[in-house]
Amino acid sequence: MTMKNLFNPAIWLMNRLTYRRKFGLISLLFIAPLALVLTFYISSVNDRIEFAQKEIDGDAYLRPLRQLFEHTLNHSILVHDYVSGNTSFKDQILAGQAQIDRDFERLGKVNRDLGATLNASERFSALQTSWRNLKAETLGF
Repeated sequence: MTMKNLFNPAIWLMNRLTYRRKFGLISLLFIAPLALVLTFYISSVNDRIEFAQKEIDGDAYLRPLRQLFEHTLNHSILVHDYVSGNTSFKDQILAGQAQIDRDFERLGKVNRDLGATLNASERFSALQTSWRNLKAETLGF
């Protein structure tokens, strides 16, 4: 197959079209790849925006979670010392439990907004249940 035979359909079409339609066809042939590239670019940008939004949501979720972790760690140390015989920590343990409860309230508000987006609702519920059980067992108060 020669090159002339390959282009015969295009030559036949171009010979039948007016100049206006030829320019329209050529413009269309240039615009089609640009539109495809633009579509891919917009899709890529939207994916990046979605990822960035999830990072922002994750940061908003981690802030109260970090506070909860710090207060839980302090509470654990106080309970360990109390169980080891230092009964002077009882009031601090009760205050720590109240603080952890407030942390769970803050985290619960964030979880209502972002838990489904971040797939964290089930873990939050399990964590909250564990805290309730631990609190009920801790020193009998």
